[in-house]
Amino acid sequence: MPQFEVFIPARDETGFDMTFRVAADNWMAALKTGMEKIGQAGPGGNILCDIKEDNSIHVTDPGTGRVFRIRELAETTPGVPAGPAA
Repeated sequence: MPQFEVFIPARDETGFDMTFRVAADNWMAALKTGMEKIGQAGPGGNILCDIKEDNSIHVTDPGTGRVFRIRELAETTPGVPAGPAA
């Protein structure tokens, strides 16, 4: 199962940003899993998605203005760091 890094911004200025690594079938499931880890529901209704040049996905919730970032992690052999992309 692919591994993702999910960045979840704070809901307001009193909170704090969080980043999780999760296993999920796709980026949407990764975002949902990350949100469940902190007891929040994911962005609902219409969302804006932007795929960046580094292949990360930026998901904007227009209702709150929060921008979530999801990035699929490269598969590596345990204990062996990933090398540069070919």
